[in-house]
Amino acid sequence: MNPLLYEAGDGYLRVSDVWASAGWYPGSRGLSFSIRMGGFLELARWGGNSVAIVASSEVLASAPGGIISFHPLAARWEEGLLVTGPTGEAFWQAGFLHSCKHDVDTTRRILVGTRLLGGMLYEHAQAFVHLYVYATDYPAAREGKLLFSLEGTGSWKTDGDQGVSADGGLRLFGYRDGLGLDARAGAGGFTTGAGASMAGFFEYERVHDVGLYGNPAGMNLFQLGLRALGPRGFF
Repeated sequence: MNPLLYEAGDGYLRVSDVWASAGWYPGSRGLSFSIRMGGFLELARWGGNSVAIVASSEVLASAPGGIISFHPLAARWEEGLLVTGPTGEAFWQAGFLHSCKHDVDTTRRILVGTRLLGGMLYEHAQAFVHLYVYATDYPAAREGKLLFSLEGTGSWKTDGDQGVSADGGLRLFGYRDGLGLDARAGAGGFTTGAGASMAGFFEYERVHDVGLYGNPAGMNLFQLGLRALGPRGFF
């Protein structure tokens, strides 16, 4: 996420971004749905630099009585602060993120983590390094061994105010006892109006650890979502 992609002068609350998605884990009896939402709000912009707050949440749920039932299993929350600035034709970004995940009506697994991040954004490509300064996992005690993650993404879209787009990414997690890999790929369409844009997307994601089970196992997630980027007051 790059607030400086939206052109605006110096000031406060110049741009915001919001997104939401609904996903499905096929072939899993214990986990069926993922409901996600998030976004950022630029607090201030000066001399081509930006400071923004970012937040996201996710609800994981099962469908024990069939597809029309909905039983919440866990909730995940993340918030942080990002600073972005130009460097040549690219942008640098640095900040911190704090995340937590708690179960609903039980205590299978509690995850809490704080990390520093830094990276570069150039046109349609991004690369980031995440360093975990605090990570705990109760009672499985695996996430406490999480040291770092490396993230790379790329995107493409057609020219014009309306068109189609595609994107994908990889994120490698480094633990003291091994590695984990998440991967995603998506496509959709977008439209741009007077000072704001909206996009719809379909995405596939391979998740190495959903955070529910003591013995992590890879799962597939398919999701549909909407994203909006615009000036202050857009949402």
